Amino acid sequence: MSTGFRHAPTSRFLVSVVGGYSVLTKVLEARLDTRLELPLTHHELWRLFSTHWAFGSIGTTVIGTWLIYHMRVIERRYGTAKYTATISIITCTLLQTGALLLIGNSIGLKSIASGPYGVLFAILYQFHNQIPVCTRSERFGSLLNDKTYVYTAAISLFFSNGLASAIPCLCGLLVGAVYDANLGAIKEYRFPRWMSSFASRFVLPILNTSPVAGSSGSRTRPASSPAVSQRRGRETNRDLRQRRPHQQQEQQEQAAVVVPEEDINAMMSMFPEIGRQNVISALVQSHNDLNRAAEIILST
Repeated sequence: MSTGFRHAPTSRFLVSVVGGYSVLTKVLEARLDTRLELPLTHHELWRLFSTHWAFGSIGTTVIGTWLIYHMRVIERRYGTAKYTATISIITCTLLQTGALLLIGNSIGLKSIASGPYGVLFAILYQFHNQIPVCTRSERFGSLLNDKTYVYTAAISLFFSNGLASAIPCLCGLLVGAVYDANLGAIKEYRFPRWMSSFASRFVLPILNTSPVAGSSGSRTRPASSPAVSQRRGRETNRDLRQRRPHQQQEQQEQAAVVVPEEDINAMMSMFPEIGRQNVISALVQSHNDLNRAAEIILST
């Protein structure tokens, strides 16, 4: 069962905006060029911001949005506020603009390819360090794992436009490394309170994929009479008696499942804040399927 964008509203926002804006710029290609090209005149400063939101081709759009979706586990791992601060577009903009100014003339490069290359590779750095390999398989005589496809897609983006795409990708990796090393206590950085409050009130309700208010899990129940309460109590006790044999059977099945220690360690490295017993329980329920176990933990 796929959890989609559950607990990953920023990833959902990036996929929607980058995908939609990329298509729009492709349709209006003759009138809307989002490349970061020097020198910038005063009426072209908007390119510093817009260059992150649209890829230059349909191929890079498909690969880029797939990568954002696949690496949404990083947002779940960090939490939305910390994740959004980690991939700050401001930092990527400063780095890649500075790189273009410093070495652009010496290598004959006047523009940087449009697209969230820096943001993607900042996420990729954290994905490489934080997410363990879950599955391995042999294909075409080579041993591959579930992260191989992510790296292959990332490499194709890196070289998609030569130096014009390689420079922002390298800047993104640098942003990821700086964050991982916590230089200047960057891990403590958060957006201003007013900005977080605005996003929580107006943006997250639109992007959130959790059950909405008014669903069966959050519906307010009216007060009941004593007779109704007594009847519900008898029904609850009867349900509990009926469930006990089933629960005992589940416990016996769980006891029969052997959970490898390496799987436990892999899940603990992914979810260090989750207790060991909870990790083991998730692995037992998923029959040692790490992807399914991760979904169980994230959905509880």
